[in-house]
Amino acid sequence: MASLERLLPLIAEASPEEFLKAVEAALIDIEKSPFHKIFAQESSDGIAGRNYISGLLWALEGLAWHSDYLTRVILIFGDLASIDPGGNWANRPLNSLTDILLPWHLQTCANMKKRIAAIETLIKEHSKIGWKLLLTLLPRSHGTTSGCRRPIWRDLISPDWKNIVTTNEYWEQITVYTEMAVKIARSDRKKLNELINRISDLSDPARDKIINHLTSEPIINLPEIERLPIWETLNNIVRKYRKFSDAQWAMSENVLIKIEKAADALTPNSPDIRYRYLFGERYYNLYDEKGNYEEQKKRLEDIRENALTKILDTGGISYLLNFALNVSDPFQVGFTLGNIASNSIEKEILPKLLISKNEFEKKLIKGFVWSRFWKEGKKWEWADNLLTNKWNVAQKSVFLTLLPFEKETWMRANKHLKTDEGLYWQNSSFYPSKDEQHFTECIKKFIQYNRPNAAIRCLGHVTYKKKDFNAEFTTLATKALLGLINSKHPQKELDQHRVIELIIKLQKSPHANIDDLFIIEWNLLNLLDQFSEGSPKTLENRLASDPKFFCELIGLVFLSEKEKENKKEPTEQRKNLAEQAYKLLDEWKTPPGTQPDGSFDPASFKNWLKEVKQSAKDTGHLNMALLQIGCVLINAIATNNLWIHPVVAEALNNKDAEQMRLGFTTQLFNSRGVCISDGGKNTLELAKKNRKKAEQLDEQGYFKFAAAMRDFALSYERQAEEEASSEIYDKMFNNT
Repeated sequence: MASLERLLPLIAEASPEEFLKAVEAALIDIEKSPFHKIFAQESSDGIAGRNYISGLLWALEGLAWHSDYLTRVILIFGDLASIDPGGNWANRPLNSLTDILLPWHLQTCANMKKRIAAIETLIKEHSKIGWKLLLTLLPRSHGTTSGCRRPIWRDLISPDWKNIVTTNEYWEQITVYTEMAVKIARSDRKKLNELINRISDLSDPARDKIINHLTSEPIINLPEIERLPIWETLNNIVRKYRKFSDAQWAMSENVLIKIEKAADALTPNSPDIRYRYLFGERYYNLYDEKGNYEEQKKRLEDIRENALTKILDTGGISYLLNFALNVSDPFQVGFTLGNIASNSIEKEILPKLLISKNEFEKKLIKGFVWSRFWKEGKKWEWADNLLTNKWNVAQKSVFLTLLPFEKETWMRANKHLKTDEGLYWQNSSFYPSKDEQHFTECIKKFIQYNRPNAAIRCLGHVTYKKKDFNAEFTTLATKALLGLINSKHPQKELDQHRVIELIIKLQKSPHANIDDLFIIEWNLLNLLDQFSEGSPKTLENRLASDPKFFCELIGLVFLSEKEKENKKEPTEQRKNLAEQAYKLLDEWKTPPGTQPDGSFDPASFKNWLKEVKQSAKDTGHLNMALLQIGCVLINAIATNNLWIHPVVAEALNNKDAEQMRLGFTTQLFNSRGVCISDGGKNTLELAKKNRKKAEQLDEQGYFKFAAAMRDFALSYERQAEEEASSEIYDKMFNNT
């Protein structure tokens, strides 16, 4: 079916019954359905991406116009939507379902009774999909649709069908769909919450039904923790629409009062439940749209402090700690607590929580220490007093990591941790501070205590304004990158941008050690590609100047012609080396003979090629070596008399250079990349350019190379003919 994707709409029209039976048969055992594989083949690689399900969706959309097929089509779409893994393409089963039944843009001739019956059947068969469909059919502040595919040959659209939906017809549908949604939501609190979020889109009668249900005994008598999501959603709605009360889409104050009353009826009595919303990650939603930002911030801080005070009054610090375990932003709980806590509370949680394993408590104590530090007038005096207490080394080291990242903290780490100073540097988080002039010291510490990622971030922050590295920073950057390579988890917390930035600066630094750069580029080759700002210049230059290195990589990637097959399975390390070598060879763009200053030395090229040929012949890799050399030679420089350097043209013209010529033309073809079809015009232009190149080669006596370029031009001419024919076919197909 996937191979016939473009023809499926026509096949469906040719025999609707047989087509629907075939699709239904493929969905009987939905877990083993072949459509799983078809969905999985979707790709989104730019303009070359595609999926193989669109033709089926269009075919079903075409049949849905006829009322006899509507319910069957809706159920098939439901089956497909239930196994749809999602993707970047807009052509999805659920979208087709919506487009067919949109109340304001119907794409079926079936009457309302049949449409409702089809939706009810879908809800019975696929409750989740049916619910999603209902939500998409309810009114929205804005909506778009491209419509559905219409049948071409069969008269599946009734002659008296009109592409107009009257206001009365529209609201009649909305009323029915809303009642269906309300009925489902009454028995499912998760769906009820979803429907509440859409309350602004509902009609007044439907909205009143929802509000009445929310204030009914079954909801009010729920345990507080179960009422909480509903209460929070209602409060968020009221805050949102009051915040933007002047907007055209805002609900009226009368409606908001009704919603607010429903929320009041559901308000939790327990302070540890009632105040959770104040410590959410989206705190900015608690601000007003208008008014001074600082005033609003202070107002929210006061509200939070009052909330925590009530929680402390209710159950003390243990009650508050339990509260912090149930909010989304425990850091803010700690920060607010730091502002109001007494010394006795401070003693209860410090140093106890400093070495807690609980992530929520870790965030709370971080906020508490930060708030407490800045709240005290003599902040360092406060910290020093605590550090003189009889805390163990682990507690002191954690406390220090929670203080500002600056020299004052580093000095105290050295003083109070002494030989255990590494505990601080191994766990502290780097972030910019006023002590940038002292960052050289902390870079050295991060390197010393095996924190290469932190050292790299610190280096990147300090040196981003430096055009060039001096000797000291060259050494530090080299050590940090080598440390990253040697660390057990080099990808953890890796800042790829900073790493690439450092490599580029090392490549430009006259103080850099070439051997170290070679190791760095080889091990971080996956970061240096065409999609980043960096490139493995040291490795490329080594390839262009060292025949042995080139042959070594060829041997890692390709099997020797002297061995018919690999006698044993390569180790994982060998596979990784081969992948690295292949990537480097595949992206290599510096032709042999290229000098460090970018110039081309013919003698160096000849010597390099001669040595490679001899070495590769001895090991049985000659053909693959020549093929790879041909690939990189498309980057060879031109001269005034020829589009490619004569020495390179001569090498490509030799009797034994057939593989090099093949590599050259293959890489030329691949270098074109993805192109948009224009009926073959661009391709034909390329054919002309390459024929002209072949003629120039012929004129200078490079007839073998010229023949290869002529064949290459001929392949483009044939491709141009195919593109022109394909465009004609596409126009004919689309016009039908």
